[in-house]
Amino acid sequence: MYFKISCSNCQKPLKVRDEDVGKKGRCPYCNEGFTVPARIADAPVARPKASAGEAASAAVPTTPSAPKHRPPQDTPAPRPRARKPKQDTEWTDATNVSLLISGAIGLVAAGVFLLLLWPFKDTGFGALFLKRGWVPFVLAFFMGWALAMVVLKYRKLKTQRRSMLFDLLPTEIDDEINLRNLDRFTRHIEDLPVKPGASFLVTRVLRGLEHFRVRKSTPEVGELLTSQGDIDANAVESSYSILKVFIWAIPILGFIGTVLGISDAVSGLGGELDASDMEKIKKQLGTVTTGLGVAFDTTLVALVMSLLVMFPASAMQKAEEDLLNQVDEYCNDNLLIRLNDVGSATASHTSVDLNDTINKAIDAALTGRQGAMLHQIDQIQKQMLQMQREHSEKLDASMRDLSMRTEHVHQDVAGSIMETTEQIKSSFGDIHRSLHALNDVLSKLGGERIEIELKAPPKRGWRLFNRKDNGG
Repeated sequence: MYFKISCSNCQKPLKVRDEDVGKKGRCPYCNEGFTVPARIADAPVARPKASAGEAASAAVPTTPSAPKHRPPQDTPAPRPRARKPKQDTEWTDATNVSLLISGAIGLVAAGVFLLLLWPFKDTGFGALFLKRGWVPFVLAFFMGWALAMVVLKYRKLKTQRRSMLFDLLPTEIDDEINLRNLDRFTRHIEDLPVKPGASFLVTRVLRGLEHFRVRKSTPEVGELLTSQGDIDANAVESSYSILKVFIWAIPILGFIGTVLGISDAVSGLGGELDASDMEKIKKQLGTVTTGLGVAFDTTLVALVMSLLVMFPASAMQKAEEDLLNQVDEYCNDNLLIRLNDVGSATASHTSVDLNDTINKAIDAALTGRQGAMLHQIDQIQKQMLQMQREHSEKLDASMRDLSMRTEHVHQDVAGSIMETTEQIKSSFGDIHRSLHALNDVLSKLGGERIEIELKAPPKRGWRLFNRKDNGG
């Protein structure tokens, strides 16, 4: 959490964290040192001097209790003040350093270091840099360049930490941030003694306020701040790319020196050795030992320099990452929680009401024509129902007549079938009785033979020819 204090020298309001109690800091206004006191709930905070135009509208400072929501006023929002044009020279990078400037500083530092070692060139330490070929000179330059970058980044980090003490969004202007007082908060931040772009916090708060002015939505401002946090983290990560190159390039140069030294040592043994000439043997052995010394010493110097660059660079990167976390915390605790987009919500509701009014007017204009069309449709439906009803009645009458006729025909057919059946039954009964009588007759005859003579009918002649008497 954050609370307000006053600078013991210039009495300017500052904002510090609870974790900073007891720590020393430097005022971003007067650049004087101070110690963060313990948090006091009702500690008075000195107000900055307000202009004559803002003195009448300055709000009474409140304690760190729940923020009071002022009722909306009917006065129009103040017109935004014309901003001063930003020149390119005013903008600075919050984390990157100039390679040209850091390289020049590294070159000067390497030269000064080697000059200071010149009186001690015959010592073991001086010989490591001054009598081991050209590799130690390049190593000294790379080390100076890398350390110069670390120092310049440390100066930027100090500026970043001082900007964290600014009360960017003072409650003296208002407890909440809305479209009416947005310009006052923006002017207050622009009047602070900090260069634009030199502070992650100032840049992020300004972009959040500008985004809120355009989009009028607190959730969208939160998304913007999250995206800006990722951009700042990537910027910090990329700013250490050259330092990482130096960290692995310095040992590689040491290995190059090792190869050169061994090469010189081997070449020293290339000539013919004469056992009788001791001076020549000593000279060649001296060349061998010198080459081996270059090989081992350059590797040792390179590894030590790599460690001397790696530790401060890693510590600086961690410090910048911690600063980004503090910027995220500040924006969540002091910016997002105080944004009020009720006005934008009211505007959206007004837009919705206007759309409803337009829709109602269109519906009213079409009501008469729609009523006439619906009346015609109802009449057509009634006529169709009446025709269907009449057709259904006729069809029902025809079906009833057909059903009655079918029933009569069915009854007649059934009667005829029953009568025919009775007649067949009677005929079969007579046949049955006749067969029984015949069976009785046959039984009485007892198998006797019965002959039946059949006489042919008498022949008749023609009346005119061959006429015979009945007796002849």
